[in-house]
Amino acid sequence: MNDPNLARYRDFLIVEFNEDQLASLCQDVGLNYSDLPGTGAYGKTRELIEIAQSRHVLGELMNRTRELRPDAYRNANIKEVAPESDILSDIASFAASEGVGAVTGDSAGGTPVAPENTEVDPLPPPIQGTPQEQRAALIATLTPRVRLLAILVGLLLIVVAVLAIVLPKSGSTLGNAEIPDATTLAISATQMADEATAQVLPTLAPAVVATVTQPAANASPVPVIQATTAVSDAASAVRLINNQLVEFYTGKVDAGAIKIYFGAIPLRAVNTFAYTKLKRMIGVDLTKGDAISVTMRYVKQPRQVSASGRNFTVSSTEYWDYTNPQTSRSFCDTSNYYYVVSKNGTAYQIIGLRSSLVSNKCD
Repeated sequence: MNDPNLARYRDFLIVEFNEDQLASLCQDVGLNYSDLPGTGAYGKTRELIEIAQSRHVLGELMNRTRELRPDAYRNANIKEVAPESDILSDIASFAASEGVGAVTGDSAGGTPVAPENTEVDPLPPPIQGTPQEQRAALIATLTPRVRLLAILVGLLLIVVAVLAIVLPKSGSTLGNAEIPDATTLAISATQMADEATAQVLPTLAPAVVATVTQPAANASPVPVIQATTAVSDAASAVRLINNQLVEFYTGKVDAGAIKIYFGAIPLRAVNTFAYTKLKRMIGVDLTKGDAISVTMRYVKQPRQVSASGRNFTVSSTEYWDYTNPQTSRSFCDTSNYYYVVSKNGTAYQIIGLRSSLVSNKCD
């Protein structure tokens, strides 16, 4: 890998993601981790970057990993890769199918030159007549496929112009409703539609199945903390926020009730998990009021491990069990979590989140 930026990105993937998380990343950008050639973390990540680049999803992959590991991504000094497009190759293929000679640019100044061993057709004679006759004659020289392409481009431009007029007007009718950003984080693939559904959750709260279970012998029970941000320390704030997440997933509180506990990026992660991953993993659609059972306990209680000014890092090991009571499908996750919690007065808010998977086994 000759590109230093991609080499740094490969090292970042090796350090920050385990094999299960790399497989999930591949799925998010439409790739299959098990199909990647190479062996071991080094070989797999190298092939992942090369294949993502060849399939024009490297920019999407980088955006996804930056959302999952914002601090580590920034510290790795990875430069952004602009979204790639196949339009030039599509135009070249189309031109070849129509018999149009290819044109390339030289390395010195980009001056168009004819490729070697390619016969260049002479320029056609100028079209005579009035401007109307000239236009009619020019259109007549185009093949049906070229004319169709021109019509499609024209229609596309019209649609874009209409949307540019209509969308701002539609947005003004939403009142004080807050529309999430298009970028999503973390646990699942980017989907603006799923984030937008979070705003209608108050009217679509799901039916609730009993969710509280006794913890295992080596685990600590989830403490009951009043729904207030005025807690004594960052570790207690994490316990409070996890209690609120259980209430949110099971429909006892709406999306607005948990907004005070999360910064913008972690909140998008929660919405994406609730409205995308749960639907994909166990078939529960919270926007339609589907019932869900959620069990949570601490394998290792939250504890503060560092502090810097008003920001605190809290670590914990948590077991989460999500079950669809209609189908008995379950999704379980035991992970080590690292929360970055910011304090404002007596209120705490999660502004950063990182996790590492321990097990997907259900107890």
